[in-house]
Amino acid sequence: MSEVNKRRLLLFRTVAVLLGLAPFVLLELILAAMDRGMPQDFVDPFVGFSKVHPLFEVNEDAEVYRTAKSREINFGRQSFLAKKPDNGFRAFVLGGSTVRGRPFQTDTAFAKWAELELSLRDPDTHFEFVNCGGLSYASYRLSPILDEVLSYDPDLIVLATGHNEYLENRTYGHIKDRSAAQRWVEDHVYSLRTITLARSFLHGGEAKEKTALPEDVDPLLDSESGYESYRRDDQWRSRVAQHFRYSLASMIDRCREHNVPVLLVKLGTNLRDCPPFKSELNESLDADAQTEFLSEFESARKSEAESTSAALSLYRKCELIDAEHALLNYRIARCLDRLGKQKEAHSYYVKARESDICPLRMTTPLADVLDQLHTELKVPMIDVPTLLDHAAVGNIAGQESYVDHVHPGIAVHQAVGIELAAALKRERFHEDGSSPSIDKRRGECWKHLKSLGPNYLPNGNRRVAWLEHWARRTKLFEDTLPRDTQGYLRLGHKWLGFGQFEQAWGSYKMAIREDPASVDAVIAHSHQLYEVGQWDLARELLGWIGDLQLSKKQSAEVIAAKVVLLFSLGEVDSAQELFQATQASTLDQKSFWHKDFQAIASKLQ
Repeated sequence: MSEVNKRRLLLFRTVAVLLGLAPFVLLELILAAMDRGMPQDFVDPFVGFSKVHPLFEVNEDAEVYRTAKSREINFGRQSFLAKKPDNGFRAFVLGGSTVRGRPFQTDTAFAKWAELELSLRDPDTHFEFVNCGGLSYASYRLSPILDEVLSYDPDLIVLATGHNEYLENRTYGHIKDRSAAQRWVEDHVYSLRTITLARSFLHGGEAKEKTALPEDVDPLLDSESGYESYRRDDQWRSRVAQHFRYSLASMIDRCREHNVPVLLVKLGTNLRDCPPFKSELNESLDADAQTEFLSEFESARKSEAESTSAALSLYRKCELIDAEHALLNYRIARCLDRLGKQKEAHSYYVKARESDICPLRMTTPLADVLDQLHTELKVPMIDVPTLLDHAAVGNIAGQESYVDHVHPGIAVHQAVGIELAAALKRERFHEDGSSPSIDKRRGECWKHLKSLGPNYLPNGNRRVAWLEHWARRTKLFEDTLPRDTQGYLRLGHKWLGFGQFEQAWGSYKMAIREDPASVDAVIAHSHQLYEVGQWDLARELLGWIGDLQLSKKQSAEVIAAKVVLLFSLGEVDSAQELFQATQASTLDQKSFWHKDFQAIASKLQ
């Protein structure tokens, strides 16, 4: 074939290919003209590992940025002004489901409470704390989000991550480990409107608000490719910790390159009331050793109800066979805890978390990375475990702080938000006014919580029910149940926080049956609810307590508490009527309610 003919054949083939592609090019142009098939409007097939789907998109008037529809399922809805006001202060809070506020919504996450607290301290500044908490998001997927939000004129970046590092490596490895060439091709293909529209027809890919959003851990525990894939692998864990450090250090560097202050939040975990997700015997044990372990382990379990000391002795025998068995460490911790040996119990609770084969809670090596970066790079940090442990019995946080394995309750989010606001002033990130009065703060908290509606708390309970379902399936439900007075009290507090009153009353009754003096602890909890603006819950609790057989001292305390609540809720006439019936002189000055009652009494007299 001559050279001329070869060129003609090549030209013919090229024209044929172009003509074949012409309909697709034309369709792409038509879709663009009609503004249809935008990738941002459909579920992200790469769940955050691609930059095709930005987290935020500007509205038609170019006045407000909103969460892209394709990302709402994982992030919820957020918005902020396209142009930051002259008196504006804008922060972006990056992390996983804890940042998002799960099992509740962003309305009660610590970013929101920080925004409300700062607005009270400095009403002349327009504060925007934009919540960038994504379900199951680990540090690797936060990196492209950071690059995006750095272009939105931030005054502060808050990084609160660490719980999902092991989860992400198992669940999204096939996406995360794509080659550079594969990423380039797939990202460009999925950016086409034609492909996006085809996806919507084939898979129903359009992002829609669902009544029950997918949970961050549930699919993993239900999937053989997830839960079953976890095995003892110290080398893998070490690599995860190294990559975690690299990811965080890289993000801190990029913030500083943009002259944007950065603050770390070290998240905590539920130690006391969350058994490990998966336990395995050491593979090196022979059959006889395994049989002996399982026999002693079962004997110890059966004896716990009768004698904690006897059970502990049997568990110690198991420890000599395999000291790294996660559930064994948890049960040893529980026995020590019940025997009043909290310091030793704490070490075993931590060991149970560290030896968990399925580590869905931040481990010590990851927490150490945060401590190291805090010290070495001089990055300010809020230490949530320290914040919570001091308030827990024996410095061991449980269900009084966490509603499941890692997610804090609303009151904890409030405390972290207030601490975050204080850190801004302490680190000179923002010079605000003085702290608001306690009365003003709890009043504003109540107004905010009231605005969320009556279903807000029960909806949170539905989202966290996966943990109980999982525990029942894996025959670990017994290990999630309380075994003493403090355990029943913590469970009661948890149920009350979800607005599940009957379950709460049942748990409190069990606590009182174990120890009648625990009524005082329940009354004290009503004041804790009052302090954080959860006045409706406090009112329900006091109403239930009032029907119990109380001492004269306890009755006076409950009546005084009701007076304070009625007055705070604006029901002044009812408060006045009840005040006239109470004997203020019988109210113990050591009561948590005494100071508030005296302040209200002076207004009612």
